[in-house]
Amino acid sequence: MANNVPTEPSESKAKRKELTTIGFIIVVLFPLLFAGIFGIYGFCIWMYNMFSSVHS
Repeated sequence: MANNVPTEPSESKAKRKELTTIGFIIVVLFPLLFAGIFGIYGFCIWMYNMFSSVHS
């Protein structure tokens, strides 16, 4: 029968590091990345409208 409990401390540390890394990616990196992407997209649209639209 397979035992899923980590037997060595290195396995536990590796698992904790993996979960910390995934948490960082989900909580910090993805929101910053998407905010930057949408900010750049909005800026590009704003600049396009500034230079291409007809002003009266």
